[in-house]
Amino acid sequence: MAKPINNTEVKNHLVGRRKHIESFCKQHFAWPGNLNLNSTALGKDILVAPVNVIFGLPNLCFHLFALLFEALGWRALSVSTSKAKIALPTQVQAQLYQLVEKELLQLSPDHQSPFIQDQLKTYVQTRNSASDITASTIAGFTGLFVFSQFTPGSVSTGTAIAEVLAQHNAASNFIFGSTLGELYYSVFPANPSASEIATSIVLTMIALAFAAAFSGLIHDPIQHRLGIHKRRLNKLIDTLEEGVDDIDHKGFRPKDAFFSRIYDLLDVAKGIFKF
Repeated sequence: MAKPINNTEVKNHLVGRRKHIESFCKQHFAWPGNLNLNSTALGKDILVAPVNVIFGLPNLCFHLFALLFEALGWRALSVSTSKAKIALPTQVQAQLYQLVEKELLQLSPDHQSPFIQDQLKTYVQTRNSASDITASTIAGFTGLFVFSQFTPGSVSTGTAIAEVLAQHNAASNFIFGSTLGELYYSVFPANPSASEIATSIVLTMIALAFAAAFSGLIHDPIQHRLGIHKRRLNKLIDTLEEGVDDIDHKGFRPKDAFFSRIYDLLDVAKGIFKF
């Protein structure tokens, strides 16, 4: 028979683990320690990343509905909806889960509970959001330098690339030569076909997903320097402490996912409306 969980013992244990947060962050998120964590992306994470990118917009819908249900006072439905997430697990997430559980929190089997496990899963899922934000930011500023427009994702970037290629191909095949062709199509732009746009978007999505898989090499040291990792882990422990006594606690709900989905909406709108 499983030993009953002693809530006071668990809370006292969690309080004692707070002092280890700073050293944990320095070891695993600062350079060069973050190389060990992010190197686990080599392998299946490269294949998983493009699929998780596709799930971005459905996950935004879950988040928005959760906010709506909370505003309407439907707390239970809001909590369950906020937990809904379509994503494939990554090796980096699994590694981070183990590090937080075993090394930082040092949770024994007697301390485990479904609530604690659920909150740890939510915490490690912030990796996807941070990776998406980093990849989208890279795409956006690349678009500024290359296309003179902000392209915060695969749709807007892929569309911009397709338009540039269509212009180049049309000018190259202009009946009076490429020089006059460039002049002509600067006034009357050539439009890429739907298949050309779709192909460009898919290839761009794959490239950005690959960048996202290893973006922790960039965003981990930055977040460590800004104290984001430390604050997030403190908030996680706050949530675990409060949830030990409150079974209806709304849980750990970081805002990273919301911000990354805003990028997705801006990307789609930018690709469609060309603003």
